[in-house]
Amino acid sequence: MKLHAVVPVKLLASSKSRLSRILGPEDRERLMIAMLSDVLKALRGSSCIEIILVVSRDEKVGRVASELGALFLREPKPEGLNIAIKMAIVKCLELGADGVLIIHADVPLVREDDLRAMSRGLDGHEVVIAPSLDLEGTNALALMPPDVMPISYGPGSFYRHLEMALERQLSTLVLFSRSLALDVDRPEDLALLAMSKARGRASVLLARELLRTIGSSRP
Repeated sequence: MKLHAVVPVKLLASSKSRLSRILGPEDRERLMIAMLSDVLKALRGSSCIEIILVVSRDEKVGRVASELGALFLREPKPEGLNIAIKMAIVKCLELGADGVLIIHADVPLVREDDLRAMSRGLDGHEVVIAPSLDLEGTNALALMPPDVMPISYGPGSFYRHLEMALERQLSTLVLFSRSLALDVDRPEDLALLAMSKARGRASVLLARELLRTIGSSRP
């Protein structure tokens, strides 16, 4: 099976706004690049993934993608996350993908076991969904074929994707994984990332550094 990965990334300057009360724009950008790098390295090291496609309007993101062996698809204009992912799915179909794995750039603890589980899930299912810790978001979504159903990201997307799959009578697997479930959006997520025992993750080391800096700056 030819499984392609799609990684959508917002403009770095506007990313992680919910961390703005503890991190300035430069630190939020550093964190986003570190998390993206960790996700791309995990995908690149996986035997399950044939092609990695990063979709973004940010040229700096494009440079990171190219350095880590991913293809970069530049959004021509800002039309939102769902339009960007749909554009990437069309590109995957053009490249001959049998299936697609959509994974967010802020899920830095993703492991090879997670990617293998998502891929194996497609052996017997058309849709595999990995939710966020709060069961609100969709941190990873595998589809076979890539256009088997529409995508609908945003608040509540996990239940929305699940409902859409069931409405279409698609064989669906829900995959719960703590390493896939942590998406870093809020200060408490940053703390969980810093406490991770995962080795070789630039984002974990940076999260610890940032929290130490925040702690030392408090009166």
